[in-house]
Amino acid sequence: YLALRRWEEGMSLSKDSFSSIPVWVKLANVPPELWTRPGLSYVASALGVPLCMDAATSAGNRLNFARVCVEMKASSSFPSSFKVRRRSGILAEVMVQYVWKP
Repeated sequence: YLALRRWEEGMSLSKDSFSSIPVWVKLANVPPELWTRPGLSYVASALGVPLCMDAATSAGNRLNFARVCVEMKASSSFPSSFKVRRRSGILAEVMVQYVWKP
């Protein structure tokens, strides 16, 4: 994978100089009522800043998992799961797989 940053005078070229990175994640066990663009954005925001979804996720062609690109802190613990609150107030556990970890 390739990560690009705009060059700035005096910037460090070390790998550690990235504070956040875009990462594609697979989200499984997403509650059905959250399979909307705002709902998936809400779910993905538990990991970082949602950037975009793949075409199959956007079109709703695949409902067993969602693929979302999320800008995450490079220092993140990259959790394998997290909990989201459903509309009913009940917590649901969403499973996470990372296509790549730094």
